[in-house]
Amino acid sequence: MEELTRIRSEGNMLFKAKDFEGASNVYAAAIDSIDDNDASLPTEEMNELLTKLLQNRSTALLKNGNFEEALADAERALSFDPDDSRAQQRVVSVLAAAAAAESELGKGSPPEDFSVRFDVITEDGPGHFVLAVHPEWAPIGAMHFKELVEAGFYDDTRFYR
Repeated sequence: MEELTRIRSEGNMLFKAKDFEGASNVYAAAIDSIDDNDASLPTEEMNELLTKLLQNRSTALLKNGNFEEALADAERALSFDPDDSRAQQRVVSVLAAAAAAESELGKGSPPEDFSVRFDVITEDGPGHFVLAVHPEWAPIGAMHFKELVEAGFYDDTRFYR
């Protein structure tokens, strides 16, 4: 168990360093180790660790654009506890990212960061703020927001927060 936890930590460090392929490979090795030696851990502990590793690998694969494998890992993690909201969210995130990427590929260009300036009137008088949008963080939300801005949806709209 300690060895698997150490391996997971190594994968997490690679992930934080944005070496998503390296992290994915480390997580895969740990997953294979559990699959080969699943009798060495209590079932509940094994499932918990395997779920975390699968979710981590799914995220790393997603960052590399490998949606099919990311979805397979996310679904496998969900199979251990179908009521786990994090596992459910991971499956939805992978599907959304895959759909957004497919949509962007159809347009012929990758999504680019953009900014939107909002002119506002506050209790202190007129002013403005600039909202920086990073589509890689939430491709579908960014695309939808951009469409709303271009359509004038936010013109003469109140902001409360």
